[in-house]
Amino acid sequence: MKEGFNVTEDLFLSRKRKLTDATLREIFQNYASDIELRDNLLYHCGLEDNVQPTLAHSKRLRAYLCLSLAEEKGFDIEIITPLACVVELIHNATLIVDDIQDNGIIRCGKTALWKKVGIPKAMNAAFFLAQLSLAYYNLKCKENQYFNYSEHIIKILDNLVSSQQLDIEEKKEMTLPLFEKIAIGKTGALLRLSFLFGLMPFKFEEDKWDEIQEFINHFSCAYQALDDLADINVAKKHAQNYHLDSSNIYYCFFQKNERPIDPNANEKIQIYIKETINKANFSIEKMIENKLLKTNSQLNAMINSICQSM
Repeated sequence: MKEGFNVTEDLFLSRKRKLTDATLREIFQNYASDIELRDNLLYHCGLEDNVQPTLAHSKRLRAYLCLSLAEEKGFDIEIITPLACVVELIHNATLIVDDIQDNGIIRCGKTALWKKVGIPKAMNAAFFLAQLSLAYYNLKCKENQYFNYSEHIIKILDNLVSSQQLDIEEKKEMTLPLFEKIAIGKTGALLRLSFLFGLMPFKFEEDKWDEIQEFINHFSCAYQALDDLADINVAKKHAQNYHLDSSNIYYCFFQKNERPIDPNANEKIQIYIKETINKANFSIEKMIENKLLKTNSQLNAMINSICQSM
């Protein structure tokens, strides 16, 4: 990572971002024959004509990590870009459904797709993205001779959907272990796929997999807590008029029905986030020690910068 590196700028302006966005556009152009469906996909993914990525847009974090890791391992990122896009296709399918389930009306700074076009058309777009991701993956596996991660993908999708099932169930109490279980399943699932595709696109190294998962478990909890903290800050501004999801990390430390939001919430949750990021960085050091990452790997700085940019 060069001196003066700014991860926020890199997320939106780098060659990795341009390759990802260009490939996603190409996928939609090639495989979505219905014009309205294609427009809905482009809108949801922030890929409409003349739209430049900004801080309000999706970070394409999963694709970014995939390509950054591939770059560090010395792979040609143009060859790995289809894999990064598979992760983005699955992720965006889940976001459409998640917004409907949570009654979320804003996604990446604009009206959520279901609110804009209605639930039936939004669900149609989500279904298409989910099916397209797997078909596109199989197509590119044959073309580029990637390792066949189909069994891993099945397990990852099971973790993702099972954790979402747990998230939307009526919970009497949100405990920290339950929060972490949901975060590791939901947020961590596709991060696992990003790491597999970025670090091991052509050969699975089973002996190194546990080290990767250890890092992802810590990082996914920190990342989800950061996202929840952003919701808490919005809730503070809107007081009684803002709905705070019952799976928010706030409920691990405070009474479920407490209003207004406890003024000490930020401090307690930030302590948890800092501790969890430290654990993630320690996991990175172990990966470097065991030669899974380069000795001069900048993943630590990248992860901390990503967290600070949220």
